[in-house]
Amino acid sequence: MKKEILVAIDGSVYSNQSLSYLSLLFADDDDIHFHLTTMVSSSVSVMPSATDPNNSLMPTSGDNEKKRLQQNGT
Repeated sequence: MKKEILVAIDGSVYSNQSLSYLSLLFADDDDIHFHLTTMVSSSVSVMPSATDPNNSLMPTSGDNEKKRLQQNGT
C-alpha cells in the first residue's frame, strides 16, 4: 500500500537533518513517498522592483490599467 508523507522544509540545517533522518528511517520501505513543501512569507516580494521603471520590461500597475481601459473601449 502506497503511503505518502508531507514534509515541510525551510532550507535550514534542521530541515536537512530531518530529511536525512526520515530517509534513514524509511530506507527499507518502498511504499513510502515523500512530498516536500515550503512556504514563502507574504512580506517578501516575489518580483523585484525595477531599477529604472522607464527602461523595464516588468509590468506595472499603470500598464495594467491602460490595457483594461483599452479593452473596455474608453
